[in-house]
Amino acid sequence: MHRFLKFIVIGGMNTAIDWGILNILLVITGTQSVWGYAICKTIGFSVAVANSYFFNKRWVFRDTKKYSMGQVGSFVFVNLIGLAINAGIASFVVQTGCWGISFILCANLGAAFATGASLIWNFAGYRLLVFRSKV
Repeated sequence: MHRFLKFIVIGGMNTAIDWGILNILLVITGTQSVWGYAICKTIGFSVAVANSYFFNKRWVFRDTKKYSMGQVGSFVFVNLIGLAINAGIASFVVQTGCWGISFILCANLGAAFATGASLIWNFAGYRLLVFRSKV
């Protein structure tokens, strides 16, 4: 439980990075399309993932092993699936469920649903595939 709470803290930081970049890109680009949204969401998510690797490795899972291509490959694999879950759900919400509200509000609602859905996948993937500690 303690590890999961630490994961939630790092997840909050990563969510702030993801959503911050998403909103900056939406404002800068002025996009109103689902494809434009998906691209902005993917960029924000990707930057947050890089932050996630460092903090999850060192603080949450206390993995002291040297960085290895196998571990990085597993991390990338878990996050590619997480990206598909995240961007897919967020884009679906934006495309289907936001009648009568602003695009920016809709984009953030989509991001919220997507974050919740990908949270469980990411924790399980990191714990079981990437940072396989005995603790």
